[in-house]
Amino acid sequence: MRTINKIIIHCADTPPEMDIGADEINDWHLARGWSGIGYHYVIRRNGTVEIGRSLEKQGAHVFGHNEDSIGICLVGGKGGRRDDVFSDNFVFEQSVALDDLLTSLIKQFPDATVRGHQEFSSKACPCFNAQTWWIEGIDLEGQPNKIDTMILIVDAIDDQLSDMRQMLLDMQKAEKE
Repeated sequence: MRTINKIIIHCADTPPEMDIGADEINDWHLARGWSGIGYHYVIRRNGTVEIGRSLEKQGAHVFGHNEDSIGICLVGGKGGRRDDVFSDNFVFEQSVALDDLLTSLIKQFPDATVRGHQEFSSKACPCFNAQTWWIEGIDLEGQPNKIDTMILIVDAIDDQLSDMRQMLLDMQKAEKE
């Protein structure tokens, strides 16, 4: 398997009413003279995740950064700007699907960072800040975002460590008696 250091998010630059998938993008890329779809995954408007290029194969989605990355394309984004937020161009189902896919990929490639195409080019793609979105997570209807979840985990670990410390102090005291 290739070494993966980056997971790069893209948009298809399609209007909201246009729901395409990996097959259509494959056709577009073949028409440009490429060897096929350059993305490893495509997330349709309804949140369906489709497989594009095999993970074993180098992508063709960011010039100079394909060797050590995975490309994910979100359908939509037409007319989007660099400083947009996710919901300006994409739907909730895509957000959930992207979060699930990234969570799975980060487990497989723990050294990988989530990046947006715009970090490597002058394009607006993917039309939101991918790093900020990934760190903050989904925060709809009072659901905890990733930062809140991480704080809860750290607090729980801290409580466990305090309990363990006290147990060790008690054991040490018992040994001295």
